[in-house]
Amino acid sequence: MKIKKMLFFLSLLLVNPTVADTTSPLITDKTETTELTSQLIGAEEVAASRQYSASRAAAVKVTSNTGHGSGTYVKVGRKFGILTAAHVVNEDIPYRISSGTSEVIGIVIWRDNDNDLAFLSVPEIENRNALRIDESSELKPGDDLTYSGFPGSYDMLTVACSMSGFNWDGKII
Repeated sequence: MKIKKMLFFLSLLLVNPTVADTTSPLITDKTETTELTSQLIGAEEVAASRQYSASRAAAVKVTSNTGHGSGTYVKVGRKFGILTAAHVVNEDIPYRISSGTSEVIGIVIWRDNDNDLAFLSVPEIENRNALRIDESSELKPGDDLTYSGFPGSYDMLTVACSMSGFNWDGKII
């Protein structure tokens, strides 16, 4: 069961390239923009750019009276939530979820301290794009992962990496 929960979390990091908005004030046709960009910088760079944009558009700050952490704004079915680390929401209190100019309240509805994961229920956040959870996605070595968050005093930090494999107990490394 722990492996499935970890896969659930990491599936969020496999950002669907179609989530990111590729519009620009000067270009109105998204298909034309993507094709042109693909020809100029290559399809892999376009996909990475979309992952980067989608990851940043779903990043939120989770704040309490004692500190803050990062979360990812997600949509599961018709419900919205924040996936974060359990150590960020270690109390059963309402948390402030900030995303640019919007702020909503999140309530912890699930926490797994062994895997350091938690899920907060939130209303829809207007200025953020929720990532959809794809339950059919399975991570495999070599998959690209992108994550954005607010560690320490950073306004926002985005990291990209590739999954390297599984360790002896089945956890992703």
